[in-house]
Amino acid sequence: MRMLIGAFLLGALLAAPAGAGPFPGVVQLHGCGGHGPREAEDAADARFVALSYVLKIIDSFGPRSIKERCGANCWAAPVDRVVDAYGVLA
Repeated sequence: MRMLIGAFLLGALLAAPAGAGPFPGVVQLHGCGGHGPREAEDAADARFVALSYVLKIIDSFGPRSIKERCGANCWAAPVDRVVDAYGVLA
């Protein structure tokens, strides 16, 4: 069963190499615990940018006021991460 929970404005962090491009891109989804420490995300940014990729990290939980979805809490509220990823690409 699918339910419309409302319209959410997703946040996304963007890291891109210098220059005009075009560059290939990567969309990164966080795990069940939400966004990790900023230091870990900075390291991922640096790795992809060094390889000349644009990186977008999506925050699917923040706009929905979800802290984490690990363990017994994993089905607490529907979150369509596939739609989130395609929405950021659009």
